[in-house]
Amino acid sequence: MLKPLLLGLLVLLTGCQKQQDDASKTGLIYCVEGAPQTFNPQLANSGVTLDASARPLYDRLLEVNANTLSIEGGLATHWQSSEDGLSYTLTLRKGVTFHRTPWFSPSRQFNADDVLFTYQRLLDEQHPFHAISGGEYPYFYSLGLASLIKRVYKKGPHEVVFELNRPDASFLATLASDYAIVLSAEYGDQMQKAGTPELLDTRPIGTGPFSFKEYRHNEFVRYLRHPGYWGGEAKIEQLIYDITPKSSKRLAKLLTGECDVMST
Repeated sequence: MLKPLLLGLLVLLTGCQKQQDDASKTGLIYCVEGAPQTFNPQLANSGVTLDASARPLYDRLLEVNANTLSIEGGLATHWQSSEDGLSYTLTLRKGVTFHRTPWFSPSRQFNADDVLFTYQRLLDEQHPFHAISGGEYPYFYSLGLASLIKRVYKKGPHEVVFELNRPDASFLATLASDYAIVLSAEYGDQMQKAGTPELLDTRPIGTGPFSFKEYRHNEFVRYLRHPGYWGGEAKIEQLIYDITPKSSKRLAKLLTGECDVMST
């Protein structure tokens, strides 16, 4: 007699039909256990949200090398700290493009204004975007960034300075966190003028390897390859997050070829 778990799996396999989607030939389908709360990881502490937004859509000023755990350049190519540890100056990468979508066409490349917009939104309660989408930034609040960072300003179009109220040996690692993504100031300005500032977090624009295409609530998220990505174009044309809460159903989809990868 078949064990109940195996029997249930066979039933699921019998009922599954291979997904008719271009991603089966030109991309990758990733079966995940839940839907993202937002497409801005600054606003959440959910692993599902982080997984579906931080890496596909955005970049950070710095990165952590997965093998050595050392800090490396991201949107910033060089950085230096003052002797007293109260100031960090970062030189920004040139030639970085934001996503171009049906609802946004950037007129310029990434620069210091985007870094200021991103961090002032987090730090300044009077900033026009601070309270948008709830105004809660769990990761940064847990680190006490509002009291740590004295101010952020630019020295030029590709140079920014973070001034701290006290030395913090982990500050560079904070800038490399998956939560420390950089937003488009131009997109924010456009959405504010249109009276739809919340779209900054729900119809995202970033500089990452993939751009946001569509989200069908509790069904899937579709991303498209970002042409000319500064880190090298992705080898796949599209990425699909297939939202499948039950682990047995995810496994069934994996075995029938409806998913290429599944979360555990």
